[in-house]
Amino acid sequence: MYDLLQDRDLLAGLTLSKGSDLMIFSDRENPYSDINYKDVKISGGQVRIPKRGEEGALLVSRPLEVQFVLSGNSNEDKFSNHNIYEAKKKLAVTTRNLGSFTEDYLDVVVQEAAIRSGLGFDTIKEHFLQTILAKVVLPKKQLPRFVVKKRVLELMKTGLFYQGVDLY
Repeated sequence: MYDLLQDRDLLAGLTLSKGSDLMIFSDRENPYSDINYKDVKISGGQVRIPKRGEEGALLVSRPLEVQFVLSGNSNEDKFSNHNIYEAKKKLAVTTRNLGSFTEDYLDVVVQEAAIRSGLGFDTIKEHFLQTILAKVVLPKKQLPRFVVKKRVLELMKTGLFYQGVDLY
């Protein structure tokens, strides 16, 4: 397993199937995780667990995912911190649902991440601006708007975002 974690390409696209059970080994990169973060995920199939985790409750099916992470991965250090990851996801959802957001909203999300992670506000904001965010220049808008670049590029392909907008 250690070798597989070192070279994620060994698992690319591998799928195991037996009857109706399916296990998918994924090497998909997560754009919201730190670039140095490595894992191997095995997902697919179902596991039956008691509803709400209560003993004796009705058994319900839930999706199965197993994740292997290198022990020296330092996956909670600096920008790999779970709170930074959650803030990135929040900005991506806002981009997908609303199209863009103001700098005031960005500052609220960054402030929350700074308090929860212990990292500095300016450090986090600059990291977001340099990695996942773009400033959008919209016609007739005076205040700058921001978007998660990856989400906007996906939306542009579907025609659900302003066509021909400049991303900075």
